[in-house]
Amino acid sequence: MEKKKETLEIIRGTTPYIRIKIKNDIDLNDIIQAWVYINQSKKVVVDKTITDVEVNPEEKTLLVHLTQQESLRCKAGDAIFQIRLLLSDLNALATVATEASILEIYKDGVIE
Repeated sequence: MEKKKETLEIIRGTTPYIRIKIKNDIDLNDIIQAWVYINQSKKVVVDKTITDVEVNPEEKTLLVHLTQQESLRCKAGDAIFQIRLLLSDLNALATVATEASILEIYKDGVIE
């Protein structure tokens, strides 16, 4: 767990990302299932918006790493849409899109 946090700090300094809050009534197992699904999906690699997605079951958030782009707010909206597509076939997580809110947008570790 500590190693992952350390990696996150390194990524945080170089990659913009957004943190998406997940509905409280979604089961943690479904979040973990989504984590596996997202990581195995080639769409994340192919898509130019998202470079990585991390799930934090304790905080019920998705940490979405974005590619570099001038308009981060537009990019963040695209990322939420992409995640909605990726999760649409997981019933319990279909509500992520409608309940998703951009909590933070970072660029090079600085909140915008």
